Order: sequence, then structure tokens, then C-alpha cells
Amino acid sequence: MNMVVRPSQLLKTALGIFILAAVAAVRSPVRVAASQASGQPQRSVADGVYTDAQRTRGQQVYAAECADCHGADLAGSDNAPSLSGFEFAGAWQGATLGELFEKVATMPPTSPGKLNPQQSVDVLAFIISRNNFPAGQAELAADAAALKMIHFDGAKAADVPVPNRSVLDGVYTDEQNRRGQTAYATACASCHAATLAGGDVVPALAGSDFLAKWTGATAAELLERISSTMPQASPGSLSPQQYVDIVAHIFNRNRFPAGRTPLDADPAVLRMIRIETSKR
Repeated sequence: MNMVVRPSQLLKTALGIFILAAVAAVRSPVRVAASQASGQPQRSVADGVYTDAQRTRGQQVYAAECADCHGADLAGSDNAPSLSGFEFAGAWQGATLGELFEKVATMPPTSPGKLNPQQSVDVLAFIISRNNFPAGQAELAADAAALKMIHFDGAKAADVPVPNRSVLDGVYTDEQNRRGQTAYATACASCHAATLAGGDVVPALAGSDFLAKWTGATAAELLERISSTMPQASPGSLSPQQYVDIVAHIFNRNRFPAGRTPLDADPAVLRMIRIETSKR
């Protein structure tokens, strides 16, 4: 299939690259001089400075406290800037995570400082992840001084694979959904309900609330959240296949179509599948 690239798309991409280069040229010498003066080792967000678990926590805080203004997909709005993409990368290129952490700590605008330091740094981890920087083995610490030793290198975000599939493409099979339904009934339904509707203090796994929280995330993030925290009495007690089958069942109950190939339990594969309700 031939792809037609609109002039406006080319202009937007070119403008984004120009912004990255221009901001980097202005800010980088100052940052480098400060780094050299400190005599301390410097790190980059491209080095893997947060964990998958921290990103998941940050996603939950973001959905509750930030998404109303900045959007579930971090695209921003008329009154709030984007937190991902060229515009965001250009604005923060050459800055440190300490500066970004301090900015996050002033949110939400209706009640600045509402988030505690751990919540703020978890949201920061989520923002970094949505700009296609990889996770690592250690969490970001809620320490402004330590965070100021980590530079935001927006130009390196392009080196990380971007999801190229969608849950709308049919990423699980009917048979896998049936297996997932069985596993869900045994391990999950007592808390989340047979209908996946959740309860008073238990989140729904289907419907508008679930989609508002998880739209824009990847299947890998959802699987990591479920496998690391559920069942509540014995997290991680199911097999990898059972967990990915439950994810398939969740997709089915959210009316994402089935396909011909089962959902793979490999996190690298799942990171390439975006959860969304409409194609970008």
C-alpha cells in the first residue's frame, strides 16, 4: 500500500526536528559546563532510569490527577501543554529531570503540591516512558539533587521502538479469550466481578473508566500491572500464559476484536501493541 504523506505532516516533523536542534544549541553548552563543574557522573533518560512498576504507578496517578487537563494520551489541550512528542521534547531538551520533577510538583493547578514526592516522581517516570525512553532496573528516586544529575535528551527518544500495532488490529484469538475467561473467573472475579465492572474500591477492567486510564498505554504495561499485583492475596502466582490470557479476555470485554494469532506473553512483543479506542 502506498502511503501519501501530507505536506502538513512533513512540515510538522521538520518543525519538531528544528525545535529540538535549536533548543539543544542554546541550552546544551550551559548544561555541559555545569555538569563538568559538578565533577559527578552524568546520566541520561535514555539509560533506563525508571522501572516498569514505577511507570505503572505513575500512570495511575496521572490518570487521576493530570489527564483531565493534559489528556489521557498526554497530547495536551488548549489550556495545558503536551507532555509527549516533539513539542515537549523541544521544550525540555537539555534540561534535567530535577527541573521537570520540580515542575510536576506544582501540579495540579487547582491544588499545587497535592501530590507527594513519591507520586510526583512516579508521574515523571510515566511521562518519560510515554516519550519512548526505556525502563531500567532501578526506580527514579524522589530526590531533586539526584534527579538534577539526569539529563533529558529528547533527541534520543527516536532510538526506542514506538508501538506499531493496535488492540484494534485483532491481537488475540477467540480460544485465548475463552482460556482467559476461565482463569479470570478463578483468580479475579471475586474482586473485579464476573462482568469486569469492579466494585466500590476495586477498579473496573472494562468500560469507560478502564479505557480512560489505559488508553495510550501498551499491552506490556497492562500485563506488567496485572502480573505484579494480582491476585491481591498472591501476586505473581499465575503462569505467564494465564496472565496474558487474562489480558486477552480484558481486551475482549472492552470490545477489541479477536484475530488469528494469540497474544504473545513476550514483553518485547507486547510493548509494540498500543491500547486505543481509535486509530491514530
